Amino acid sequence: MKKNISKFFPWQVLLALIIASHVLLCLLTIPRLSPTFDEPKHLASGYLIWTARNYTIDHENDPLFKMWGTLPLLFIKPAAVLQGKFISPEYDFDYGCKFLYACGKDPDLIVNSARMMMIPLSALTALLIFFFSRDLYGSTRAGLIGALLWCFLPLAITHATVFKAEAAFSLFAAASFYFLFKWYKSPDADAGSKYPQLFFSENCQLLRC
Repeated sequence: MKKNISKFFPWQVLLALIIASHVLLCLLTIPRLSPTFDEPKHLASGYLIWTARNYTIDHENDPLFKMWGTLPLLFIKPAAVLQGKFISPEYDFDYGCKFLYACGKDPDLIVNSARMMMIPLSALTALLIFFFSRDLYGSTRAGLIGALLWCFLPLAITHATVFKAEAAFSLFAAASFYFLFKWYKSPDADAGSKYPQLFFSENCQLLRC
């Protein structure tokens, strides 16, 4: 029993340390970065969706990650101007800058609070990569190596420290590939092979209408 317990816990501790190191690196990096050119419009768009159900600004990007990132703004409560020519798609960059620097709150607080919401997404991605690598290669060591590579990959740290869609997309992609792999390896994979055909046939019917 003791031997089994001693073999079971070390990989969990190592995985926790790897992900904690990633989180710490991100937390130390965020205050050192200036706002990117498109973060203000993401912030303005997410906040307008929460407070006014207005999807006009930055409508080409998915609203879900913007709503997730701007959750802290519901407690910070910056002022949002909901009128004028700036509330239109062609002025979304201008409105974003106006929102960030004329909202009556500390711009650094607004930007950094949204950036910190990207860190849990990246940590979950690391966890999924661990399980995917472990199941793919049949080794806990492979899972730890996969998580280690993700957590110290400069691009992954970059995506986790800016308020953009990349962190959410990485999580979605990792989850999609992992669960597709699990489905492919399941006994019901052959029985369910007709469902993609059904999906495409139904969509073709809709396109004809």
